[in-house]
Amino acid sequence: MCTVRIEEETFLLMMKKKMTSTLQEVASSTFFYELINQILRSQLLQRNFNSVRVTMVIYALGSIETQHRSRHQLATAILLERVLSNWIEGIEAFDPVFSARDELVLKMMGCKVLSTNENCRRQVEKPTMFFMPYADVHLFGNLMKTNWCSSRLNRIILLSNSLGDMLEFCRYHRTKISDQNDVSEEVEYIEDVQKFTKEIKINSTYTSGGQIIMNSFSWHFFNMCDEEDEDEH
Repeated sequence: MCTVRIEEETFLLMMKKKMTSTLQEVASSTFFYELINQILRSQLLQRNFNSVRVTMVIYALGSIETQHRSRHQLATAILLERVLSNWIEGIEAFDPVFSARDELVLKMMGCKVLSTNENCRRQVEKPTMFFMPYADVHLFGNLMKTNWCSSRLNRIILLSNSLGDMLEFCRYHRTKISDQNDVSEEVEYIEDVQKFTKEIKINSTYTSGGQIIMNSFSWHFFNMCDEEDEDEH
């Protein structure tokens, strides 16, 4: 028991050093500078950031222990929470690949680890920011499908790879995707939500250690009219 505790403490000390270094690297990056400046420049972002306090929910992050990119994406989320502390009131995270060690790191960094796999089907009852770096297409579709009414969809703020770019990719590969009925349905939601979406692209790419950490990312806001609630979906 004592040996296990010592190993755990040693691991957390190592990861704390890694995350401290990662936070410093992200904070000094052009990408994060542009991300924050975009918030300060955009009236739409300002309105959404100043109107309410929100919880940030992270899906599809990957393993913090083993993935360089995942650590940098987590650091980005944590820095956003710190800089926008008057707006973001906490971070929740889930990925089915999280190990017990990943969960220890997340908790050490002040995040709440969700115990249930929501498959991105959380029903939004209050304003919520979702951070979904490079999640699979069907997970974005799940989020849209579950919240397909104005009272829910309009409470979502999504920071992720561009839905517009994702849709173009799906259209290009439409034949291949149509053979996967479970995915094809979710793509329809991404397509249909475009008319309610205001997308603000982040015109910067973040690389570290020879890896692309974040590229073609956007803020997404939704404004569905009440009469659209009874959509054919």
